[in-house]
Amino acid sequence: MTAIVTPGDVTGDGNADVLARDSLGRLWLYPLSGNAVFGRRTKIGTGWASYTIRAPGDVSGDGRADILARDTSGRLWLYRGNGKGGVAARTLVSSGWKGMTALATPGNWNRGSGNALIVRDAAGRLWSYPGNNAGGFGAPRQIGSGWKGMTYIG
Repeated sequence: MTAIVTPGDVTGDGNADVLARDSLGRLWLYPLSGNAVFGRRTKIGTGWASYTIRAPGDVSGDGRADILARDTSGRLWLYRGNGKGGVAARTLVSSGWKGMTALATPGNWNRGSGNALIVRDAAGRLWSYPGNNAGGFGAPRQIGSGWKGMTYIG
């Protein structure tokens, strides 16, 4: 697997699940049965090889776990979870994310209206984008600097 994320409850059964992307770009759902055991994996889709995938929980405000994916041109896409283990067609959140060297989804970081997105720019500055609980993010606020040498922000 080339990426593993924990989006929360994708299947709607009350248990957290795991998403993993394989080397062919297929995205797989590994449902947890509640006792740290995976159920049968299912393929969510194909064509995910070039995406940076993040699992922010619910950013659309519908109570279902969503997926954020950044493509190679720097566009950020929202894949709304359907609550049954799948995702709806993608919608564009915004563009201009190509220069960001790290993306993290810490949940409701600022205790505002939705789940936030934390990013690092090429200069090593950290930015917090507050979630609007409608599938988008508000204006960024710089929350740190000197993070250029960090190899993982998650």
